[in-house]
Amino acid sequence: MIALEAQILAALSGRTPDQFRFNFTSGAQLLNEVDDIAGILCRNYWGYTRTNIPLNAFSCPALAPGYLPKDFYESDGLHPLATGSIRKRRSLLAAICAILDPDPTTGRTLYGPESRPSIEEFVSTTERSAIEIPISTADRWSPSFIGRLNGARRALEQKRKVSKLAGDLAAALLNNLNRSAANSGDRS
Repeated sequence: MIALEAQILAALSGRTPDQFRFNFTSGAQLLNEVDDIAGILCRNYWGYTRTNIPLNAFSCPALAPGYLPKDFYESDGLHPLATGSIRKRRSLLAAICAILDPDPTTGRTLYGPESRPSIEEFVSTTERSAIEIPISTADRWSPSFIGRLNGARRALEQKRKVSKLAGDLAAALLNNLNRSAANSGDRS
């Protein structure tokens, strides 16, 4: 997180971010990504409760020692990273760091070794159109980050298909077992 903060400060001063970490990303694109992701994570897309925001999928108790993980409320402001509580800002920064970092160990370090990649969590917990708006704006986000988002979408779609296929196979096997049991009962 400290390294991301340093890159944000460098981008604010007009310098190019570390190209090993943020490949083909300009300072303006990094600032846009951070600001847009913070806004996306704090929006309530489904309206059930005010705490039904994507940021709550990124719960990290280590960021708030002594506090139970708490649901954050949606933000009405334009810049939740600047206007939120300290705990919310820390959680936002951690989530943004894990989402933007191409190294998946960052997310696993923050959210646990069994957690799925943070970029997949981001894609699966946000409204697709919220991500499409900045992607469709020319040069708003870096091509490397857009490529990683598209890769996460493909991975999630593949996992969904595999899960559906496994469910269909399990249902077919159960159906065959039931038929076999019924047939053997008819013979007796």
